[in-house]
Amino acid sequence: MKSLRFALVHFLLLCVSVAHGQQVKSPNQFLPHRVGDKFTPHHMMNDYFVYLANATPATMTLVRYGLTNEDRPLQIAIISS
Repeated sequence: MKSLRFALVHFLLLCVSVAHGQQVKSPNQFLPHRVGDKFTPHHMMNDYFVYLANATPATMTLVRYGLTNEDRPLQIAIISS
């Protein structure tokens, strides 16, 4: 599961950076630890996706579709060229 999540985040990063033509931070540069070394809490992953959406507004949009029962945001990342 970790490797799938890791691959998905890196694929997302690649799509966003190629489509937008700018350098954005990788998850390992953004987070305080390397992906896979420790558990990454929901709020840190959410912060990274917000960072990506703000860094590439022309190609990525976050759509909030609800909340968890602990009031954490549930979001979909929409990426286009």
